[in-house]
Amino acid sequence: MNVNAITNFPSGCKFAIVDNFFEPQIANDVNALFALPRDQWSEDSRFNHNPGRLHYNQTHATCQAIDSYARQIQSVVGQAIDNQVEYVNHSLWLDLPGYQIPPHQDIDRFPEVAVQIYMGDPKLVWEMLGFCIYNEHNRPLFEMHYRINAGYICLYPSKINHGLNHHIPQQYVRNSVYMRFALK
Repeated sequence: MNVNAITNFPSGCKFAIVDNFFEPQIANDVNALFALPRDQWSEDSRFNHNPGRLHYNQTHATCQAIDSYARQIQSVVGQAIDNQVEYVNHSLWLDLPGYQIPPHQDIDRFPEVAVQIYMGDPKLVWEMLGFCIYNEHNRPLFEMHYRINAGYICLYPSKINHGLNHHIPQQYVRNSVYMRFALK
């Protein structure tokens, strides 16, 4: 994993931009899960207010590999945000065409630290589907491009407006691994 930039915000939130997050074998295995037929993915009731997000909730060796890897790198995640962290769990999200994520703040302390890594086929992604940080008036402040095996580490996602600045066009999907960490 490479940490490319770290930004501190007045709210106490901290973002670290990362790439080459997963080792190549894990990245390939994760992408194979995202290639599974959609009938193996489920709607997530936590996102009923904003339909179009599916999640993978089946038992699979790749999910166990993600958990194992996240535990192995929790010290690196912690170093990026100057805190000790402990891995909690992950979700695999498949966002469908039309899906939108308006500016929002996460629920307080859940998670305390979020890591979202974008996955998929590099020929089938649109770079404008990464995350966006907004100012207090919900105007875009910073937008990260969607790059495979890249994303962010965020300390206190409950303290900053963030989301997706574009809806997902018909020809694309948005695949990501979302990991939750707690502060020690």
